Amino acid sequence: MLTTMVEGKVLHNSPQADLPYAELDRQFNKWLGAICGLRINGTSASFLRCELGVLPSRLVGERNAMYFLWHLTHESWFRRFLPHLQHLPPFARLTCLPLDYNLTLEDLHECATAQQWKKMVKDAVLARAQTWYSSCEATDRLHNSGFAYLGRQYMHHE
Repeated sequence: MLTTMVEGKVLHNSPQADLPYAELDRQFNKWLGAICGLRINGTSASFLRCELGVLPSRLVGERNAMYFLWHLTHESWFRRFLPHLQHLPPFARLTCLPLDYNLTLEDLHECATAQQWKKMVKDAVLARAQTWYSSCEATDRLHNSGFAYLGRQYMHHE
């Protein structure tokens, strides 16, 4: 529920504005601690997020921004005017964002459907999440921990 609410409501407008991602993550960690009945510190928050498969809010916001970029370049009525807007900071920020994920604007333009682009973006974001959590100092103290998107297998009822 928290992932749905945070990703769907709080981070919905992240393509248009820079959000305080660190503060959002701190609040989210507090909510996780309250739900689990734990006192949350850096180690326990990282462990819970890895086990539950919760992406850092920055990655979710940047993923949303890249989805929005596909919409701008393929479906918006003013897409033919976009080259004239490249000097504007918000558009420049959006077009530079895929480079941080080893994606290019050529990849964006080659994708005929939004689903193709979303799959490429999702794979790139999940790869970045793996390195994000493995580089956290808190996860160094946790043996055999790692990020599993949508949670660990033992958390699902089959």
